[in-house]
Parts: sequence; C-alpha cells; structure tokens
Amino acid sequence: MLNPPKAKGKKLKIMYKQLQKIRKTTLAVLLSAIAVISVNAQQVGDKFKSGKLYYEITKLYPGEVKVTFQRRSSPYYDNTERPKGAIGIPKTANAYKVTGIGDHAFIMCYELTSVIIPESVTFISKDAFVGTGLTTIDIPKSVISISSSAFYRIKSLTEIKVASDNPNYSAQNGVLFNKEQTELIAYPGGKTDTEYTIPSSVTEVGLNAFYNSKLKTITITPNTVKTIGRSAFFYSSLTNITIPNGVTSIEKNCFSNCRNLETVTISKTVTSINHPFAYNDMLQSITVATENPNYCSVDGVLFDKEQKKLLKYPENKTNTEYAIPNSVTSIEKSALSNSTNLTSITIPNSVKAINSWGVNGCKNLTTIISQIEDVKSVKMGYGVFGKIRTDKCTLYVPKGKVDEYRDADQWKDFANIEEDPNSTTGITTLISDNNLSIVGKNITISKVADKEVKLYSVTGQVLYNLHATQDNITLSVKQAGTYILQVENATRKIVVN
Repeated sequence: MLNPPKAKGKKLKIMYKQLQKIRKTTLAVLLSAIAVISVNAQQVGDKFKSGKLYYEITKLYPGEVKVTFQRRSSPYYDNTERPKGAIGIPKTANAYKVTGIGDHAFIMCYELTSVIIPESVTFISKDAFVGTGLTTIDIPKSVISISSSAFYRIKSLTEIKVASDNPNYSAQNGVLFNKEQTELIAYPGGKTDTEYTIPSSVTEVGLNAFYNSKLKTITITPNTVKTIGRSAFFYSSLTNITIPNGVTSIEKNCFSNCRNLETVTISKTVTSINHPFAYNDMLQSITVATENPNYCSVDGVLFDKEQKKLLKYPENKTNTEYAIPNSVTSIEKSALSNSTNLTSITIPNSVKAINSWGVNGCKNLTTIISQIEDVKSVKMGYGVFGKIRTDKCTLYVPKGKVDEYRDADQWKDFANIEEDPNSTTGITTLISDNNLSIVGKNITISKVADKEVKLYSVTGQVLYNLHATQDNITLSVKQAGTYILQVENATRKIVVN
C-alpha cells in the first residue's frame, strides 16, 4: 500500500492524488477482467454449438469434445436444430479437438443422409445414429471403440465400411465385425438380402446385431457361434431359426417381435435361455433336442428339463384348450402371453408363481380353470391377466374357494368366479394310475369291461358315451387339454399334453 509523502508543497500533493487515482482504476480493471474470465470459464460437461453441430467438452487439457445433441432429454433436438442432409464432422470445434460421437448424438435425425467422420474421432457411443436416414457410413482407422447399438434402427442403412488399417474393426459385405471377425456387431437394416450365413469365424452375435433386418433365413454353422446377444434379431423378418450345436446361450428378447417367425429348433448345447421370445404372432412350435440337459419341449411348448417352469407357449399354436402339466410350479414371464387361439386354460394346483404378463393378451379366453387350493400363497407378477376380458371370461375354482379368489390380488378382477363343477375329491383313487395310460392323444383305460364310460371336455361337451365290451379300451382326442373321464360313478380329471 502506498503511504502519502510528507507534504513539501502543493505540487507534490497533486502528484500523490493522481497516483492514487491510477491505482484504483487499475485495480477495478483487473477485478473486472477476473469476473469476465470466471463467467466465461468452461468445464467438462459444458455444451456449445459450432456450425451445424452441438459439442460437449470431455477434457480441458488438452481440450477435447464429442459431438452431442441439443437437449438433455427427448426430444433431443428442436426441429430447426436437427442436423440434416450431408454433414462433415470437423476435426476441431472452437479450438477443441473432436474425439468422439456421443450417446444419441444424431438420434432421430431422419433427414440426415450422410456423415463424414474425421480421423480425430476415436469412439462412437450408444444409439449415436438411431433413426437417421444414412445409407452408408465409413469408419476411419482412428475409431477404436464402437457401441453395439450405434447403428441399429437405421432402416435405410445398406453398407458399413471400415478402413482396412483400423486396428479394432473390419467389414465384410457391408456387415460390421470386430477385427478378428469373431463378433458380428451390426448387420445393416437396409440390406435387401433375405438369406445370410454367419461366417464360421464368428463366436458371438452381438447386441441388436440383426435388429430390423429383412432376412427370412439365417444359417449358423454348427460349433461356431456360442452366444446370441440381447435383442440380436429383434424385429427381424425371420420365418424359422435353428440354433445349432455350439450355441450355449440365447439372451433376452433375442427373437422378440419377429412377427413372421413360425418355428424354432434348439440344440442340445444350449444351457441358458433368458426370455428370448415375445410378440411372435406366427410362432407355432419350439423344438428342443432330447439330449439337452436343461430344457425340453412337449408338443411344441418350451419348459425347463424337469417341466417345473413353463417358459413359452407358442403364440400361434392352433390348440384352443391347454392344460398346464401338473409338474409346473412356475409360469414364467410372458409364458402364455398373446396366445390368441386359446379359449380355455387349466392351471394346476402345483403352480406357486405366475410371473409378470404370464397370461397377458390371451384375449379370446372364455374359461380359466384354476385348481390352486391356496390362491393367496401364489406369487403374482405384474399384469398377469392383462388384456383378458375379465368381464367375459369365467374363472372356475376349487369347491369352497370362491370367496378366497374374490379377495385375491388380480384374481378378484374376474367378474364371474364360480366353483368348478368337476372339482371333486376322492375320485382319483377310484380310477387309479394303474388303470389309466395316456400316450400322445390316446387315453387307455383298463378293467372297464361291462361298464359305462364317458369322456367330457372341460366345457361339459360329451365326447364319448359308451358301454365297454372289453377289459381295455382306448379313447382318442384331437388336441391337448383337460378332460373329465367318468367310469360308472367314478370321475377323474385328466390332462392330455
């Protein structure tokens, strides 16, 4: 701090005052400059626009940015701000080096037809080009990281190209792979081919790899691919698929929304199936190799090996009635969902859990027969009976259990809850297992000579009414389901799978 000099005249005092004024002015200017710097300072995560694109700072020293979107959430762009036409990403923006294309950077930029990626870019993040109008894209050698969902949901994309000297990625016939071609990353959704054979080098089909593809048939060479990733064939046009030996896991939603898929064949090596089927309107049959240690199929229906878990009932299976086997303890997520041909299902007393959307969308059901004695002990998921006409569908329950069902979560939504007229006790011992054999759709009863034999459907329709003249007789039914067998005054409910 300046100390005032000892006054030795008027001139010296004037000089001192001028010096003080200069000091104050200089300090004010410095403080103002510091304030301006503080206001304009940019931090990691800050956004700015340069040219036609938005950028986000990822590093300050040295300065680096990634291409990003305008808004923090959907819709990610105002209509006037959405990139369109042909775009060239610059190597620098406002003196920052452009090193990446961030999450959702061009999401739903449906008028974006072309993008040139500079060799400064090292990564392309998830959903970067979702919903764009790209037809081709060139990936330079500098890109060493690509999200598996970077190029999905691009209906117009016909070809992905990769620089030959890229260290991590390669392309073959327009399809994106890792460098060694052991992982198939992205099959362009705009390719018009209807058949494709996965190269024998591939061991993994990645997340969303064939999303929305036009392929009707795909061939997997046995003992090559091990894993089929999540949503790998989501919305594809497949009509059938054989999962060969070598594949060990099929991930969630792998074949969901494959609206033309009719048949699925699963080999003995598949040991992990994680809810791969949903909204398969045309699916009629799932077949599992008998040698498979973890899974099995019965009449085209998928179960775990012990038949304790009902995994998937094909949505377009032609049967109108289905009786869940007495071995089942859990109806898995979406197991019977959207099975619109069904008009009647029977749920055995063995069931202890019905997971979310277990019977959802079975809109033509008119009858549900529940044999569950302790309904409140059953674990219920979300929307188990969603989209069922609960005002039209009759729920039949065990004798004396109507009030319990009317008070039970989700079951109480049914307007018509009645006692099952065929719910009787003591009858199983009269027609014992020793006198009854069911093979396929043939029911053989023994020790019935000179007795009256009747067979009813669950709706009460008389299918057989005869006087047995032999000790053993066989009754044949047309489809799987629950039936009521009566021999003289003895009655037994039986299940044909």
